[in-house]
Amino acid sequence: MNGVGSTAVFVVSCRGSITNASSGSPLHPLLKISDISPMSRQSSNDLHTLIRALTQAEKRYVKLYLRRHVLGNENQSEVLFDAIAAQEVYDEPSIRARHAGSGFVKRLSEAKRELMSSILKAMRMFHAEADREREAWSLYFDADFLRDRGLRDLAIKKVEETINLGESINDHALVAKARQMRRRISEMDDDISEIEENPLESPAVLAASALKDHVFYETLSRRMRSVVARYGQTPGPEAKRLAELILSHATSYGEPRTIDSRVVWLRILSIKSFYIDADINTSVNYDLERLRLFERDPRFKKERFNAYTALLHSTAVRLISAHRLSESRELIAVLHELRSNPPFRMTPYDRTSLGESILTVEALYHLNSPDKVTEANIAELETLYDEVEPAMSSSLRLPNLFNLGFLRTLRGDYKDALRLLNRCLEVRDTQRRDAHYAARMLRIIIHHTLDHTSVVESLIRSDRRARAKTEPLREDEEIFYSTLSRLSTSPNPPRRRAILREAADKLDALTGRSGQGYTTALFDFASWCRSVVERRPWCDVLSERLASSV
Repeated sequence: MNGVGSTAVFVVSCRGSITNASSGSPLHPLLKISDISPMSRQSSNDLHTLIRALTQAEKRYVKLYLRRHVLGNENQSEVLFDAIAAQEVYDEPSIRARHAGSGFVKRLSEAKRELMSSILKAMRMFHAEADREREAWSLYFDADFLRDRGLRDLAIKKVEETINLGESINDHALVAKARQMRRRISEMDDDISEIEENPLESPAVLAASALKDHVFYETLSRRMRSVVARYGQTPGPEAKRLAELILSHATSYGEPRTIDSRVVWLRILSIKSFYIDADINTSVNYDLERLRLFERDPRFKKERFNAYTALLHSTAVRLISAHRLSESRELIAVLHELRSNPPFRMTPYDRTSLGESILTVEALYHLNSPDKVTEANIAELETLYDEVEPAMSSSLRLPNLFNLGFLRTLRGDYKDALRLLNRCLEVRDTQRRDAHYAARMLRIIIHHTLDHTSVVESLIRSDRRARAKTEPLREDEEIFYSTLSRLSTSPNPPRRRAILREAADKLDALTGRSGQGYTTALFDFASWCRSVVERRPWCDVLSERLASSV
């Protein structure tokens, strides 16, 4: 399902990137908060991205934190925070002009570094209790402090709490360190109870062994991803050789001993099957086995809830791509159930992320399903979108609005489709120009279908002028605009059908050349051309092409 010949509906990955649902390959990676560093050369944009990514609760906490450190009559850090938070796109000259009288403007670079540091400190405090991993490490440092001060009994109590919590969240590094500390505390007295035990069976050695197991399989996973990054789109003999070499290391090492290592091992096998072997069904079967591991261990699933929901989403996407629609529908139902009846109190951020996952996978499902998408289906998705939109970044609003507009177009709801596509075009975001371009093209198709010839001609001229100022049209985009221009001036039906067949053939030919990066693939312009020639509904032709491309 690669390239122009298949619809590459936008899919928002839960791991922070936008992927092509047809191939699983990245389109435009998003900046993750974990990538942000106060020392980054892109600190201005990073700071803006970080602030915009905070939930309302997190923003309130940051402002409370900043108010604890006020010098003079004006809280300059809070003023700078509010100024950046108010901007959809970062605009430093505007901040300098609007706050010329504030002291931070004279030292803006330093003020931004200080604000970044303050935000990160505030977030560590804010999430200290909500994040189980942070809580476990805090217990460890408490135990270390008490041990250093000679408070042996209190230190042992904190160490035991650390070990129990570390084991529950499968933090093998923490458990190994905590057990080492426990052993050092025991060495303060004459406890000889462990001397006759086999050292290999001691808790400290077992914890270190679990850590070794985890690090080993994570290393193999990183190496497999490196092979995919280099050869994944065009795997050849060298890629296959390297992938097999990675698997041979695992064979010589032995079976994974812990549940998280088994999950990583299955991820490695899934990656190899999908990218190196081009076997999507085997890949998705490994992903389903990973899900079963989560289901068999409720505690592991709870502690890895975000990883579990991300796996649900990605596996549903792969099942749809393999046209195993009934199985994908089951996983989508689980996502809906988790959002409606979460097993524990979810943070606003997690609830929004889950909503975004449902939006994208539902859009992909309806595009591939032979069943017609209903008004109720789309109305439900629009309601969900309106609920989660306030917390979305612009880079996520664009693909979701486009998907909704595309579904409306396939139903023939042109008025509502134009409403959604115009909302898409109102979103300012330089990362997702492809979504803007696709929305403009889809808008032209709608006006052509409605016989708004003058509007079509006006929009084509406007789009060409706008692109001339930014970047040249790509080959498939030139085919699109040329085709619609010729159609608007060719009243003869046989001639129009010939123009459409020519365009579809050209676009299909591009697939064999690279198969990636074509704007018209986002709505499969070739299938629209053929649907008009064959006088059939676009959604029927699209569904058949997607099913045949598996």
